[in-house]
Amino acid sequence: MKLKSTLITLIAVFAFASTAMAENFADALNLSNDMSSSSRKFGAIVGVDIDYSYDRNLKSMRDDTELTFYGAKVGAVIMNKGLVYLLAGQASAKTEFSDNGAAVETETENGFYWGFGGSVALAEMKFDTGDRLIFGVDGWYRSADLDNDKAKIGGASIDPSSDEWRYSEYQIGLGVSYKLEFFVPYVGFKYADVSGDHSIRDDSGTTYSVDLDEEAFIGFFGGFSFSFGDIGLVSFETRLGDEVSFGANALIRF
Repeated sequence: MKLKSTLITLIAVFAFASTAMAENFADALNLSNDMSSSSRKFGAIVGVDIDYSYDRNLKSMRDDTELTFYGAKVGAVIMNKGLVYLLAGQASAKTEFSDNGAAVETETENGFYWGFGGSVALAEMKFDTGDRLIFGVDGWYRSADLDNDKAKIGGASIDPSSDEWRYSEYQIGLGVSYKLEFFVPYVGFKYADVSGDHSIRDDSGTTYSVDLDEEAFIGFFGGFSFSFGDIGLVSFETRLGDEVSFGANALIRF
């Protein structure tokens, strides 16, 4: 009992003290009805996903890179252990970098992004109270190709004659969660990588460019979900280390 209380405290404290997008890898289990012996093993899910990073650590940047993603999620629950899904929606970005001896600030328009991901519960430990300690893995990929809306060169606003902002990212995480009836805190660590490029050209024909590359690779995540049996759930999350990001998503199971 003392070990279980300690685990609950550590997971919950990290999740709230950190207060997304590394999915709660126990979502498939969270979307099942633990109290029913006839709980459905498969199902479809639809939902919304919001992710905001105000400090994405990328190489060659003068200041924090801000990224916003929001959109729809559709997928499937498999054997109440795994979850696979597709993402599609809108994205935007703010960047600051230096090139050709000048400071460059850009802000993109909202543009289309897409992605996919999955999670699986690898092992679980059940307690007499009905609580579950769950170990799992999660991974996702997303990509965006955006146009600039605003730009400054050396502090002066310009109307760029051409621009390009391409961004791709994937993350893989390992973690542990603790399911207490409807409340499910979780924590873990992740590996992330980013690729892409950004360029802008002013009226004189001078091009300013920067590669979008990951700087830290390793980070941590923590969050919590509120589960409503096999009906749906709502999750909140933060990611730290290689970024400072916050996310939320809501899922309904059919």
